[in-house]
Amino acid sequence: MMQRGLTMIETLIVIAFFVVLSAVLVEMYISYSRFFGAHDSYLDAIGGADLVLSEVSSAVLQANAVLPSHTFASGSHVTDADTLVLQLPSISASGDVISGSYDYAVIYATSTYVYRLLETSGASARLAGSLTLTNTLDSLAFTYNASSSADITSVRAAVRTEKVLRDRTVSASLEQLVYLRNK
Repeated sequence: MMQRGLTMIETLIVIAFFVVLSAVLVEMYISYSRFFGAHDSYLDAIGGADLVLSEVSSAVLQANAVLPSHTFASGSHVTDADTLVLQLPSISASGDVISGSYDYAVIYATSTYVYRLLETSGASARLAGSLTLTNTLDSLAFTYNASSSADITSVRAAVRTEKVLRDRTVSASLEQLVYLRNK
């Protein structure tokens, strides 16, 4: 009875097959990582810009006025090209306006970050605090339809976010005009 094993040629063919298969799988994994890394960067950029504009729109629509400045617990903020200070009527838990009571919001940029800071009156149902809107900021610009804060009835916000992944830069630019509803 003769035992049959693998010859040297058969062994080399099997090894070569696995080497080629491994190379194909590694290349697929690298391509997959690049594609989804770029996709995640794009989502970070567009998501950051969209969140900034959503917060600006929400705050401006509820605002009574754009203020020239306001002093918050963390410091003073002045309305300018990259900072928006708003006075909002306080609201109760049922959503009714509390007469004579105000909350204050500021949306401002520092470096690559955009923050929304909300300071509420004691009676307000809004949640006070700071919220980071994005960390991918390239530029933020507010423009107003009047030079005096007392006369401002609309705010145009333009935001550009950018994320760098390896040798690629992914960016998103969004712009929106919002009117103060309560003015």
